[in-house]
Amino acid sequence: LDNVPKLYEIVEENGRFGYIMEQIKGTNLAKRLFNEVTFTDAMEQFICLHKEWNKEAPAEVISYKDWMKALVGNRESASELLENISCLPEGNTLCHGDFHPYNILVTDENKVVVIDFANVCRAPKEYDIARTYFLMEEAGAKQLAEIYLENMQVSFEKIKEFYEVTAQLRKFELEP
Repeated sequence: LDNVPKLYEIVEENGRFGYIMEQIKGTNLAKRLFNEVTFTDAMEQFICLHKEWNKEAPAEVISYKDWMKALVGNRESASELLENISCLPEGNTLCHGDFHPYNILVTDENKVVVIDFANVCRAPKEYDIARTYFLMEEAGAKQLAEIYLENMQVSFEKIKEFYEVTAQLRKFELEP
């Protein structure tokens, strides 16, 4: 992908991995989406970028179902969630997993760059769309989420099962 920072090194400390990447200077796309003058162009950039991102994933990218199960762990209270995860379809699309306007920077040269790759996985594209919709809605931007979904040309019905599991999973993501 052309619109990601250059990766210089992968580091590990105390069993956790991190990335040393190119520093990108710019403003987040949210600033443009919440401005009436720049809204239309910013939404077009957002939609085009997400569609560009959702290409075939390399086989070595973790499955979203495996990522979710690892996040939940062996908690007894999550047996229903784990069953719901297991029932989701497989997919082979590269998904960002945290694709929202605050994770997209726009440089002074008007280049858009995607950041924050902690949730990258392989899944059906509807999963990534559902997560983006959910995250926008969770941030209080329901109207923006609706416009996003309409512009992605996907009905809520097509993402509903992914949305519901994302909503259930969210409490595990927010735990320390």
